[in-house]
Amino acid sequence: MKKKFNKKQKKALRILLNHKNGVNELLYGGAAGGGKTWLGCSFALYLCLNYPGIRFLIGRARLSILEQTTLNTLYAVLKDWGLNEGTDYNYNGKSHELKLSNGSIIIMKDLFLYPKDPDFDNLGGLEITASFVDESNQVVEKAITVLKTRHRWMLNYYCGINGCNGETSKSKVLERDENNEPIKWKCHQCGNETEGFIPKMLFSCNPAKNWVYSKFYKPWTENKLEAFRQFIQATSNDNTKLTKAYKNVLDQLDHMSRKRLRDGDWNNESADALFKMDKIAVLWGRELPCESETHYIAIDPAGTGGDAAEIIVISGSKVVKEWITIPKAKKPSEIIEVVERLQRKWGVDEYGIAYDVDGLGWGLNDAFEYGYQIFNNGTPIENKVFQNLKAELYFKLSQVIEDEELSISAECQTLEIQEELTRELQVIEEVEIDKDGKRKITPKNVIKQTIGRSPNKADVLAYAMRFFLDESDSSYIILD
Repeated sequence: MKKKFNKKQKKALRILLNHKNGVNELLYGGAAGGGKTWLGCSFALYLCLNYPGIRFLIGRARLSILEQTTLNTLYAVLKDWGLNEGTDYNYNGKSHELKLSNGSIIIMKDLFLYPKDPDFDNLGGLEITASFVDESNQVVEKAITVLKTRHRWMLNYYCGINGCNGETSKSKVLERDENNEPIKWKCHQCGNETEGFIPKMLFSCNPAKNWVYSKFYKPWTENKLEAFRQFIQATSNDNTKLTKAYKNVLDQLDHMSRKRLRDGDWNNESADALFKMDKIAVLWGRELPCESETHYIAIDPAGTGGDAAEIIVISGSKVVKEWITIPKAKKPSEIIEVVERLQRKWGVDEYGIAYDVDGLGWGLNDAFEYGYQIFNNGTPIENKVFQNLKAELYFKLSQVIEDEELSISAECQTLEIQEELTRELQVIEEVEIDKDGKRKITPKNVIKQTIGRSPNKADVLAYAMRFFLDESDSSYIILD
């Protein structure tokens, strides 16, 4: 390949274009400005030009954002490679496909988890040869799992070894399966033995505490990365084409954002953080435990300023089964209507509800008089070592997450919930540890100043812990 790439991009391409190394998943990135999207679009274009007739998928959480960002980069790569629209390629805005003159197709695909399609049935019937998922940290793991099964187009047509495009139909068959179908050839072009084109998936990302962390980054740091996966950390310093103006933008970010997006710091957290980032990642990336038939409902009503109300359904085995946000709720009746519907759906009785009485919560008392009323500044339930009830609930949530006992089901793993909840949990710390012996957490006004909003999603998870407090078990209050 004669195009200009930096050292890490070249390393990534060598891995992606080698069909004998056993690697079929590569995560590239870990910071802003590292040339991630340019690499992905170049990989797509190289394969499509060298292997006529293949189908390459470029995906992102939202198709609209993909066409505003990733597609523009693809156009820039096409122009840089001397290809012209109308003669060398055409883009169909209705089908969201870019067709090259040699018959290869690049498909633009929305990979967002829509509530009406939790199993990604919209990917059913799709047949592709290879793929690039841009900003994959914004895509839920289930989408990636389903997408893997779609890689089956023309895999036994080309050799693919070290970029060779020898057609297997012209090669000598060395081995057949039980159905007498060829499964190994001696390529007529390069002379190597080949089992065909190995499907490759390229992911780009910024540091995030979800499946990209648990499946790639953390195993990479521990030298435990599975053989079929590779990770290449790339930051703005690796991108020789990055403008000075963009580097200045990264330098001017707030401290936490600068560490994450400029420096590629995956573990940017305080020593006093109540929730460790590697444990937050487990919320999204593990198999769900055996289900309990018992369900509860926790409510964080909107504040008096018209904040969003958060409502969750959680099982007795600590699996969040449903998560509903009511933007700018103004009346208690809006919340009551939703909760009563959830009660009927999940079989939650009148005692299985916990809600914050602040803000609109005062209006829930009559409807849910037998539920748990949570007064944030109220007396702790189990032990007076906590400053108040809210601190106790947050320490209980911290213990449950630390012990990997809490899961959030795939149906609730929207990009909004992942990003907002992760951001909220990251900034909650144990504060003033040495002052009066009381265990305290970051005040809400400080959190709001840090992230620019109220931590409603973290709060509703903490309120759900009211159902799991055990007076006979105070292990989580012991100081290290």
